Order: sequence, then structure tokens, then C-alpha cells
Amino acid sequence: MDKQSVQRKYVKRTKVLQQQYRLSREQARILARALPEGDIAANWLEDIDAALICWDCGRDLRDIRLAARHAASIILVQCIAIRGRRSRTHT
Repeated sequence: MDKQSVQRKYVKRTKVLQQQYRLSREQARILARALPEGDIAANWLEDIDAALICWDCGRDLRDIRLAARHAASIILVQCIAIRGRRSRTHT
């Protein structure tokens, strides 16, 4: 699915959620990204703002973890390259 198709899907889902659950446009937009398909659990709707903040924090933590793994792999590759150069110069 291309980027425009995904975007249209989110816009459509946002409108449905906004009407179905009487949410603000911003709440519906974030909820559409958090739950792109299916029904919304009742506990999400009890305090929608808190649920969306928690989801947003979880997404940020996931991104941080991914960035940390990426950085660690770059450092590992650099360390291996340095060790390789050192072993060639010492022999």
C-alpha cells in the first residue's frame, strides 16, 4: 500500500471515529493511527485523552528503543572495523 492510500485510510477512519464516538477531530485522528481497524474498547473511551497519551508515550518509547538498537549496531560495526584494522597493522 502506498503512502497516499494509507493516508486516505486514516482520513476515512478519522471521520468515522469522530462521528461514531463524538470525538474531537484531533482525538479521532490520533485514535485512527492507534487503532486503524476494528472496534474501540470501552476502557479507551472512558478517558480517551489519557488513553491517547499512553499510546503516544508507548509509540515514542518504541521509537527510542529502535533508535538505540540502530545506534548500537553502528557502534558495533565501527568497533569491528577498528579491531580489524588494528590486527592487520600488528601482524
